[in-house]
Amino acid sequence: MDTPEIQASLTSRSGSIGPLPVPVERVSPGHWSVSGFQVPVVGSWELSPTVRTSDFDQATVRESFEIP
Repeated sequence: MDTPEIQASLTSRSGSIGPLPVPVERVSPGHWSVSGFQVPVVGSWELSPTVRTSDFDQATVRESFEIP
């Protein structure tokens, strides 16, 4: 499915850093990519991508992960 827009942010789970914007770029219809972005420090993080599916609808998913 192609979507009109995807935005993402990254926040440290401790709350001391972020939200940092993640530069999501459209590569082709239905294909989005992030390149050159580095997580600034080790620790527990939450990635929050927001996908806009129409002029009125969007969904945000939150996923936690660890950088050892």
